Amino acid sequence: MQAEEQHSRVTLTIHPDIKDRVCSLKRGNDTYNDVLKTMPDTIEIGEEGDCHGIIFLHSVLVKGDLKKLKKPITLRMHIEDNGTIHLANTEFKLLVLCDNLNEAIKEAQYEYSDLFDIYNNSETKMSKDAEKFGKKLKDSVWM
Repeated sequence: MQAEEQHSRVTLTIHPDIKDRVCSLKRGNDTYNDVLKTMPDTIEIGEEGDCHGIIFLHSVLVKGDLKKLKKPITLRMHIEDNGTIHLANTEFKLLVLCDNLNEAIKEAQYEYSDLFDIYNNSETKMSKDAEKFGKKLKDSVWM
């Protein structure tokens, strides 16, 4: 039997402008705690390597329909000298190369859709890891 983790609460006084910014970052059923937990991760991603920034994917295509994600997917952005944009997320196996940002975001949505279809195909026998990844894809979307 594992010891139960104890959570303590802290009251912070913040400026109303900061509170409004934090509120604007909430998505779906996010709590303030969820938003604040994501912030340091975002900073770490932006500081790694020669990443030029990050983009959040908030919706994806599933079976041809645009669906909202329960939590945005973070895409690391790298811009080549020739202007080619690379968007990548290793957790969801996304890698997109495009000439403009709008096209890159749409391609990321299509790539997610393709992975969703492949890993949630009931007609194909898959390994346990593939099934687990398919469930992760399915669980990340508001169906």
